[in-house]
Amino acid sequence: MSLTLSEAKKLIASSYPEVRQWTVESGPFSPRRLKKFCRKAPNPSVRGAAWERIKGDLTETDFKTYSGSQHVDVRLHVAAHPETPEIILYFLSHDGNQSVRQAALPRIVASLNLEGLEYFSLSEYDDVRLIIAANPQTPRAMLLKLCDDRVQSVSQKAVSRVLENAAFKELRLLHSSQFDDVRLAVAAHSQTPRELLLTLCDNQAESVREKALPRIMANATVEELENFHSSRYADVRLAVSAHPRTPRTILLKLAKDSDPEVRQKALPRVLTTEIHQEELEELTTGYDDAKLAVAVHPLTSKDVLLNLSFDGNQKVREKALPRVLQDATLEDFRRLIETYHVDVRLALAMHHQTPKGILRRLAKDREPEVKKAALAKLKKG
Repeated sequence: MSLTLSEAKKLIASSYPEVRQWTVESGPFSPRRLKKFCRKAPNPSVRGAAWERIKGDLTETDFKTYSGSQHVDVRLHVAAHPETPEIILYFLSHDGNQSVRQAALPRIVASLNLEGLEYFSLSEYDDVRLIIAANPQTPRAMLLKLCDDRVQSVSQKAVSRVLENAAFKELRLLHSSQFDDVRLAVAAHSQTPRELLLTLCDNQAESVREKALPRIMANATVEELENFHSSRYADVRLAVSAHPRTPRTILLKLAKDSDPEVRQKALPRVLTTEIHQEELEELTTGYDDAKLAVAVHPLTSKDVLLNLSFDGNQKVREKALPRVLQDATLEDFRRLIETYHVDVRLALAMHHQTPKGILRRLAKDREPEVKKAALAKLKKG
């Protein structure tokens, strides 16, 4: 169907967008009128129809005009046009709309000089910096800066490119990054030197330590294990407590560690049949679980057990005291009666070998339960 200009002018005023679109596609409008539709038509389908008819006959002035259009779809048409001048694409590469930027920048990024690359690497838009990070022509110095980008996708792209053939000084720079994911990438990198991995084992991010630590522990020296045992991080000390080459002196310290998991790993390795009394005695200065383990250890001396019978933890006292009472001397009873722990004095009052002199003192105890037990024992004779 062929329209006259008069008919087309009437139809273009239709309230139906599809009618206006068809009219622009079919009407005998001049290039000037079509360009006006492309600039001012309120409906994107109408603007698109006009663009399709004029796109093969655009001047540089037209490209410039349309690149500043208020309509995103028009600017997107310009960004995708094969004959758009490079200067216009450069302008659209920092457009306020992401779709426009992503249509324009990849078309010119390969031809950007150093100044242009640096300009876009500092863009306020994340997607622009990501394109620069992925660009094969981006210099390493610029990539290293992008490795510290605030947006993870940008930094990850830059880091992956740097790590393809990173020099030691680059790895050293990246391993001190403020971002965990960058340090994690260095910790996982196959060419990261041991001295940097050792530093990463003391990193504040647990994920970084988890990646670096096994690589060091696989062949850790005694000196390294000794340094690690005082780490501020429990997971590092735990790895040391489980390591087969950790010296006994270090294990003894870890058996008194502030972290219960570390102690539980170290204690069984210390409490062997080769343990010395001074080591058992040292463990009694640790946490309750260490003292409890000493209280039940078959090689613990009576002197150590006697001291544990005065411990502030009732469970420790309950394990140590019966072993002391098995062959307690009068002096042992005299020491034990001085305790302020009621359960110990009650055990003495009920014990079948407690001397009568001790029982008579317990019969005057301030605790009714202890006093009653001692009197009953004396009455039985």
